[in-house]
Amino acid sequence: MSQAQDIDAGSLSLGQLLADCLQTAGVSDEEAMGWAGISVARMISETAEVEYSEVWRVMTHLPENYLTLLETPEGWVGLAAVVCGVLGVAFTPVQPLRH
Repeated sequence: MSQAQDIDAGSLSLGQLLADCLQTAGVSDEEAMGWAGISVARMISETAEVEYSEVWRVMTHLPENYLTLLETPEGWVGLAAVVCGVLGVAFTPVQPLRH
């Protein structure tokens, strides 16, 4: 039984939900974090109107401890603020969705 089935989904972080869904599909935690990163990069690109490749370049050069920001919706907003700051563009908060 998956973690999402054991625990009320409202108490799980976005990262935990994503990881659980992808693990049942045979995806590792590392791959799940990669998919979360891609999702955040796409959202930042769309909301800040910046090329995806530029957003991804910045994200892949941030210190490793920034990866923990991929685990919560608030972290995604914080990561978007950091990336927009590095790129020198106006910050528009991303709106991660939980399904």
